[in-house]
Order: sequence, then C-alpha cells, then structure tokens
Amino acid sequence: MSESPALFRHLRKAAGVFALLLVLVPAGRLLFEAAFYPWARSFGLWPVLVGSWQGEMRGASGASPVFLEIESTFFFASSTRHLTPIDGRLRWCDEGTIRDYDIDGNVDDWRGTRFTLAVYGTGGRESGQSPDRLAAEWRDDTIEATGTLWRQGGTAAAEAARGAARGEEAPRVRYSLRRGTEDDFLAACGGSRARGR
Repeated sequence: MSESPALFRHLRKAAGVFALLLVLVPAGRLLFEAAFYPWARSFGLWPVLVGSWQGEMRGASGASPVFLEIESTFFFASSTRHLTPIDGRLRWCDEGTIRDYDIDGNVDDWRGTRFTLAVYGTGGRESGQSPDRLAAEWRDDTIEATGTLWRQGGTAAAEAARGAARGEEAPRVRYSLRRGTEDDFLAACGGSRARGR
C-alpha cells in the first residue's frame, strides 16, 4: 500500500515536468527566432520583412504589376527546394495574364535589410521571359530590388531570329514594392490590362 502514494507522487512530478517542457520549448523557440531572425519575428516591436508586398517590375518593355509573399522557415525543415530561411511566392501580371512562381532565398545580414531570392516557375510561359534571381534592399515598408529575367522555351531558330546571341547577358529588371495585399495586386493587374500593357 505504501508504494501506491509514492508512485502517484512520481507520476505527478513527471506530469509537471512534461507540462513545463510543453510551455518552455515553444517559448524558447520564439525567443530564439526573435534574437536570430529579427527580420521574421518581432512580437510587434519592430518591422519585419515577412508578409505581403505589392508593386511593379520595370524592364526594357515597361512596367508590370508584381506581388511578393515572403515567409520564414527559420532553421527548421521547409517545403522549399533548398533549406533556406526565406520561402514564399511571386505573382507577376504578364500583359494581363497572372504567372505564379515559388521563391526561396537568404538574408545577407542579421536584420534582413539585404536579401537575395531565387524564383522558380510553377506555371509560367512555355516560351518567353520570366523573373529569375533578384537582390533586394528592405527598409520599413519598401523593398527595392534588381533582378534578371531568364529566357525559357522556344527553339534555337526562334531564339536566333529574336537576336538572342549565345552568351548574351540576361535582361535586367528593377522591382519597387510596398506593403500591400494580393487584392491590391489583382486590382493593378486588371488596371494594367485595361491600359493595354
């Protein structure tokens, strides 16, 4: 009979330790993220890079609306192609047609004020140009970036007819983004279609 109360005390103690771990582990993770990834976790105390951005991509053929959604994978496994701290998506209004892309990338400094992204097509054109890589600077509610376009699809004869010489430098584009919503992007894309872009 004396073993039963002692066993009960041990079980209560083990349950208490388990409950404490259930609280401390997530709290420790959140504090770790805020300390090492301040661009992604702030508890509302400072601006963060993660979130939705809307603006335009400007190249030789003009400007077109673009939407960027940045998420953080922190140091845990992610669904991205490469285990990088940035994950997300890019939407491009290509002459009134919305093209969707996945992104992943890295921050170049502790605060995340400079970062690079790689863009992967998920349903882009069969031929033509699409967003590729970009290097960006972030300040509060704006992102300014430069990037390249990559040529996809088409035949060698078609490429030669367009004057695409072998080894030609990839076309450069500039991105100007502000905090915004996907609805802002869709409205801008509808407006660009109406303007005949």
